[in-house]
Amino acid sequence: MFASWKSLIKPMKHAAYWSTVAIKARMSNDRMHALITWPDKNIARAFEAEWTAAPAPGFEDISARAPHEKRTATGVWIPPASGTVIASWNINGRLALKLCQPDFCKIIEKCDIVLLQETHLTPGQEDALRLPHGYHIQAISREPDRMSLPHGGVAIVYKSCFQPTLCKQWSAVDFMVLDFGSFLLANVYAPPVSSPWQRWSHVHPMQCLSELCAATTCSPDKPLLTFGDFNARTGCLTPSPHHPPRVSADQTEDTRGRDLMRLCATYQLAMLNGVMRYGASSTLMTSH
Repeated sequence: MFASWKSLIKPMKHAAYWSTVAIKARMSNDRMHALITWPDKNIARAFEAEWTAAPAPGFEDISARAPHEKRTATGVWIPPASGTVIASWNINGRLALKLCQPDFCKIIEKCDIVLLQETHLTPGQEDALRLPHGYHIQAISREPDRMSLPHGGVAIVYKSCFQPTLCKQWSAVDFMVLDFGSFLLANVYAPPVSSPWQRWSHVHPMQCLSELCAATTCSPDKPLLTFGDFNARTGCLTPSPHHPPRVSADQTEDTRGRDLMRLCATYQLAMLNGVMRYGASSTLMTSH
């Protein structure tokens, strides 16, 4: 017999996370059922998957429900408010093939700007891609390596109403910066720590990011927006005491994650992942 729903889920690996993101929860009067309401169906399914793997005796079935939230088929959150919609996505390669899939193109068409990491393109291949009508693309790809298949690479797909320019002085392999006039947009793919990045670049993307932040700090009239796959585990860390609290299903912190937080603190950057006000899905795992 459990006195509360929190005591029921306490043995779970991510108990602290589940107790934070649940909208409301209670035990039934007979203490034989737990009724939990989640912010969205993705979080509900993630909870059910973890619970099913090791349920408490007598509580093999838990009812979870989620209120309606506007969401794409892959879980990319699209805010209902008006304005510029920007999405960031590590697509894990095969961009040309995925652009032939209607569901993939529908996700792009719901956005104004889409930042892609790990495109696995070769230089110039983006010119032959068949994009949704009214969209353009700019890409930076790794030079072909005879020792392996194409890897890495970044690209930005945007509506034709934008006319961004590539900031060559700040861009490099796996690191792209576009000037959209009123703001700068950086797309970063920082390979895993164990990757031999010197084989395809003379500068690491994280060094590029640090130099970009240092250069743009002096231009408060043109904000910097940075998206990407940093291969950094930040847990629930925040850059400063004044930063909105962050909640993450991944409680682990690693060296790159702490370095990323120090960079954010140095240049007064906010980290949106894990901030509940930007949608409950921002607290989920982000690995593909």
